[in-house]
Amino acid sequence: MLRSLIAFCLSRRLLVMVAFAAFLGLGGVAFLTLNIEAYPDPAPPIIEIIAQQAGQSPEEVERYITIPIEIAVASTPGLKFIRSNTVYGLGFIRLQFEYGRDYHFVRQQTINRLKDAVLPAGVLPVISPAGGISEIFRYELVGPPGMDVMKLKTLQDWVVERKLRIVPGVADVAVLGGKTKEFQAEINLDRMMAYGLTLPQIMTAISASNSNVGGRTIAIGEQSVNVRSIGVVTSMDDIGNIVLTQQGGVPVLVSDVAKVQIGYAPRLGLAGRDDKTDVVTGIVLMQKLERTMDVVKRVRVAVERINSDGSLPAGVKIVPFYDRGDLVAITVQTVLHNLLFGVALIFLIQWVFLGDLRCALIVAATIPVALLLAVMITVMRGESANLLSVGAIDLGIIVDGTVIMVENIFRQIAHHSPRLPAGRSARLSDKLGWILTGAVRRDRDLHGDAGAGLNSAAGPCPGSRNLRGPSYPQALPARSGARGPQLSPRRCHRRSVSRAVPQSGVPARHRVPAQAGRGQSLDPRRDAADHHARGRDGNGGQDPCHHIELSAGPDRVFRAGTR
Repeated sequence: MLRSLIAFCLSRRLLVMVAFAAFLGLGGVAFLTLNIEAYPDPAPPIIEIIAQQAGQSPEEVERYITIPIEIAVASTPGLKFIRSNTVYGLGFIRLQFEYGRDYHFVRQQTINRLKDAVLPAGVLPVISPAGGISEIFRYELVGPPGMDVMKLKTLQDWVVERKLRIVPGVADVAVLGGKTKEFQAEINLDRMMAYGLTLPQIMTAISASNSNVGGRTIAIGEQSVNVRSIGVVTSMDDIGNIVLTQQGGVPVLVSDVAKVQIGYAPRLGLAGRDDKTDVVTGIVLMQKLERTMDVVKRVRVAVERINSDGSLPAGVKIVPFYDRGDLVAITVQTVLHNLLFGVALIFLIQWVFLGDLRCALIVAATIPVALLLAVMITVMRGESANLLSVGAIDLGIIVDGTVIMVENIFRQIAHHSPRLPAGRSARLSDKLGWILTGAVRRDRDLHGDAGAGLNSAAGPCPGSRNLRGPSYPQALPARSGARGPQLSPRRCHRRSVSRAVPQSGVPARHRVPAQAGRGQSLDPRRDAADHHARGRDGNGGQDPCHHIELSAGPDRVFRAGTR
């Protein structure tokens, strides 16, 4: 089958070149559409559940939150492992599913089963949007000199985060650093006790007064008017005017028992960058199974739009300091540089050792052709490449087979060209025949069909130059009972070669002629002439034998071979 394929390609060279050009075009298009990820994601589907209840000890969180959630999700299809970790005020449950399960399916099934968990009032379990490789973008919100980090944190929470979360493919935006702004009412306990109030009464009054209330409609002739009560707090004065109670027909306000001010929530940590110890940063998380470069490009466009459309005050801007797209671009550029350098190096080495420009070009062209074929298969299967797979390309393995075949074809042409009759140059048909012969024979040798048993009775022939395998410098003893001289590092005779070839199970066209057995002359020149004459019998003047040069002494070399 391989011989027929090679013969067809040699006889339809123009068609092969057109197909090759089309192949390169399709490969280029596939490379442009190939999804390249920064890191592979070999993990199975994993769902992480987080539940919080402030002020509860780990034992209470484990008893009332973690264990009920584990029981509720235990029947999820495809669930393999459940692991949990409980700390002060927080329960963390990780669900690992079987390989091959659809992530979105198991996520939805988990959400459906979380509704069956009986949890304390106010506890709402959520599924973490973060994953092993979901972090794609980091930035810092920078303001003019002297701007407080609390103002930057407010802009981050109410402007930047909301605009980034609506970008397609973004799962969440994690904010680090800054002070969370709060409107605080600092209670004077002496005044509170003097008015006969309690802290729960004050908290309930403030919460109930921070809302709008809708009423019914009032009919005015043929029209009606909607009635609404506006009670949403918009300033600190609104908080101070909230009525807590009344004494003797006089309302008691919040400002009578508390000091209203702007403050910030208690801080649990700081975020720093370079020489700055208190900054506001954000981490953009990508949804699972999304294409990294597509999401990164959308985030870049969103950041440029936020910085330029007036959403932020003057002097405030988003400064990215980590972009996974840059990592992918730099790595791909490095891989392409190494690929081009490897192609050039292989081309140069082949040209120097073979001395033929076309052979060197053929060998070097194998690398891009093989890589484009791999890219096309990857795109058709819907898979993505990553930096580990792209960076682990072995150029030597790719060109190994091509180097062997091209060198054998080159040897075939060099072997047959001097044997043409005087005054006749090699025709194109002759060269194509030699190319076909060299390609088919090398394929047969690689698969161990012919020439695989050309070993002596005791081991490899130490004088052979074309036999595969190591060279043995020590003297090798002949088989017991064999006639003729013993094998030595500098002497190898034809009788030992003929005995080494296994005759059973070998096709007749591959067997060593029987005349090379017992009683054969040991004159190397006569043996070479006889063998050459036998190789030409019935073959139209062509020599079909695969020759192996064997040393018969310090100054004598003869050829032996198999049909």
